[in-house]
Amino acid sequence: MNSFGLKSILCPIDFSDLSALALRYASDFRKCSGGRLEVLYANAFLPPPQLTSTQRNHLAEAWKESKNSTQQYLDSFVAKVLPQAKEELECHVVDSSPVEAIVEAATSRAADLIVMGTHGQSGENRMLLGSVAERVLREAPCPVLTVRQKKESTAPTAEIKNILVPINFSVVSRMALVSAGRIAQCFHAFMHVLRVIEPAEDPRDEADEMARLRAWIPPDTRKMVELQESVVKGEGAEQIVLFANDEKIDLIVMGAQHRQFFDSTVVGTTSLRVVRHAPCPVFTMIRK
Repeated sequence: MNSFGLKSILCPIDFSDLSALALRYASDFRKCSGGRLEVLYANAFLPPPQLTSTQRNHLAEAWKESKNSTQQYLDSFVAKVLPQAKEELECHVVDSSPVEAIVEAATSRAADLIVMGTHGQSGENRMLLGSVAERVLREAPCPVLTVRQKKESTAPTAEIKNILVPINFSVVSRMALVSAGRIAQCFHAFMHVLRVIEPAEDPRDEADEMARLRAWIPPDTRKMVELQESVVKGEGAEQIVLFANDEKIDLIVMGAQHRQFFDSTVVGTTSLRVVRHAPCPVFTMIRK
């Protein structure tokens, strides 16, 4: 595997099978860079407000003992999932709500990547303020790899042979393309670069857009990996997910722009819908 500059990877877990899979992905990505991997379990201790100060003190002592026990369980869980990686990672139990703990840890440790499990969502879209993964996407200071079990796969490691990069000629798309190229090199994967012409855009001829796409991809990227360009028309997220299903994509690498909406940070609708509905893990490059 080739290095691609991930000096610090953060993997929050909840002891589920899905977080075990995320941990394996995090470990495989760490091998590409030789950086450090930190595993985080967060759970906020909030004593009921009706307790007396004495009762609160007793409860705090019990929580301290529980936290020590949880640390031991975390260490054993990680050792079972990654038996060969004992000296390549650190494990932490944090007394905080998951989202706040993940974002604070990623910021204070200057993480280059957050790797976490997500169950996704079928059917109609949910409200924006959904899962922990979606909140982390909104607030993270670095790229986020959301992991789910790929359809028709039970592999315990990051099986990455086909990578999809949806682009729209933006700066963050360029960032995603560069990262995808490095990931493809690391895993010896094939790369698909997809341009979706959405209905709201000016009518474009697909042949002209294909020429534009080919000119947009840097020669260095072509030398780095084997790739194929595709142009389709339709709604962005829908076409990305359909393409991922049809081509049996193992990883989607895409850009997302953080935008301020009043006093909250939001991520684009297309990015969120892809993360929710993709049949495979999604590596989201975040640009503020």
